[in-house]
Amino acid sequence: FPKTSSQAISRLKQINSSLFIMGQLHYALGANNISPADWTARMQLDIDRLYQVGVRYFEIHKTPNLQSEGWSYSWNTGEEFSNWWVDVVGILKERFPQARYGFPGVSPVGQVEGQRLDAKTFLEQADAALLASDWVGVNCFWNSEQQMNSDGYGMFYRYFRERYPDK
Repeated sequence: FPKTSSQAISRLKQINSSLFIMGQLHYALGANNISPADWTARMQLDIDRLYQVGVRYFEIHKTPNLQSEGWSYSWNTGEEFSNWWVDVVGILKERFPQARYGFPGVSPVGQVEGQRLDAKTFLEQADAALLASDWVGVNCFWNSEQQMNSDGYGMFYRYFRERYPDK
């Protein structure tokens, strides 16, 4: 997806110095088994660039319960992702100690065989990383007013507020 230039970020900070900017550190894993060391090496230029312009909040990866984002290739369970995530953050903290690392938003709702591990199952398995994170990303999707007001879709954030009230 498109990257916001360092110049654009600097200009935004000139306009509003208190503007909150978060970087989502991601690249498509596909069917590759990518170790934490390989992932951080591949992300190094993006992290360096964002850190140099003052970005301190980073979401590590995205929707890890999707097969297209590493589930069943780089990890098979939420617990395996948790271990992967903790290792990635450990590597990054050595180089970027002032950064704050977020657990990524998952694809909400249930299991879709061969595509998505059930969100709550994945999160329960990944609990150690969620507890170790500085903050937690949440994805809420809906296609109707009914879904917008449903705990599994538009109101999915409620699950996190109850389970991780300090994140």
